[in-house]
Amino acid sequence: MRSSKSSNKTFSGRYKPISKFHQWVIHIGIESLASPERERAISINQFLLLALEITLAFQLYYLLFDPVKMMPVILVHAVAAGIYLSAFYANTKGNFLIAACMALAGPLLFQVPVVCFLISAESGMHIFLLAGGLFTFLVFTDQQKIYRLIFIAVSLVLFIVIDRYFTRDLAMIKLSAELLTSMVYLNAIGTSVMIYLLSSLSYRMITEQGNQIKIQAQSLEMLAHTDSLTQLPNRRQIVSATKTDAHGKSIFKGVLAIADIDNFKKFNDQYGHDCGDEILRSIAFNMSTLIRSKDMVARWGGEEFIFLISGLDMAEAEPMLQRLRESIEQTPITHLGLNHSITVSIGATQMGGHNNFKEAFKRADQALYQCKQNGKNCFLSS
Repeated sequence: MRSSKSSNKTFSGRYKPISKFHQWVIHIGIESLASPERERAISINQFLLLALEITLAFQLYYLLFDPVKMMPVILVHAVAAGIYLSAFYANTKGNFLIAACMALAGPLLFQVPVVCFLISAESGMHIFLLAGGLFTFLVFTDQQKIYRLIFIAVSLVLFIVIDRYFTRDLAMIKLSAELLTSMVYLNAIGTSVMIYLLSSLSYRMITEQGNQIKIQAQSLEMLAHTDSLTQLPNRRQIVSATKTDAHGKSIFKGVLAIADIDNFKKFNDQYGHDCGDEILRSIAFNMSTLIRSKDMVARWGGEEFIFLISGLDMAEAEPMLQRLRESIEQTPITHLGLNHSITVSIGATQMGGHNNFKEAFKRADQALYQCKQNGKNCFLSS
């Protein structure tokens, strides 16, 4: 039976940032992280990078407009940029909670309220508060949901207060209605871009988590049907492959064979269980390479193995099983510098139709018992 391995793609491999520069920046300091910390770190870096780029864009806009008049706002943005850089540094050092709180507190408690106080809410700067709610779900775990609730509640309250009370009449810096309108457009575009990118990031995180769950489920399924020592299918998979259909007929048609390592207890007692385990692994590997791809060999338990030779009658299967027995006999197994000659006894029977697994197993086991009585290292069919 051939097994296949699923490729495990990481979140960073699936996430495609805007540019190579973005990809480089958002992965700084997180190469050694595992999921889900890795995803949170990427989300924080992405948010900080977007906030910093939007802040610098507005700095350029103010400098081109009237740097003297807008100097208080420029200074506010400069301080905010320092907060974002400090949060980025904390994130690269593994302080994810501190970095997330700084990333949110920078615009939420400082940058947005102060800028709106200076030039009024008619600039639309407080629209950025809407993006913070989505960000909280990307960076705070369920155990940290109190932070999520606090930041969402504060952002909503601030949005209402700023929109209602930070009017142009009370603003320290008087700007024209045309200029404020253009700022609203710029802020709306910047907020939309941020929400879009954070939503895209959230979608990819959800998709990746779903893929990880599928991979874990496949891994658990494989473990449930695989013998941990030999990596062969276990008895559960044999039983599943030999079930009966609705009419009580066996779904498997072919030859069922049981192979038992001769004098296995002697190897365990004389050379130790490590030697016994090495023999089991080596025998299992040899058996799996000597059968056809559509056949199955499984570890039934202890030193017993079961073969399902599909679609052949006994006359066709016997030469194959004899060659397998002879190959094992002629292939010594080395452990701790000692060569051990191993032999197996094989009992086999035909199976199919109303001849179910329980009956076939009993007959093959009887044939195996007769092999042991006849001196071992032989093949008998029932």
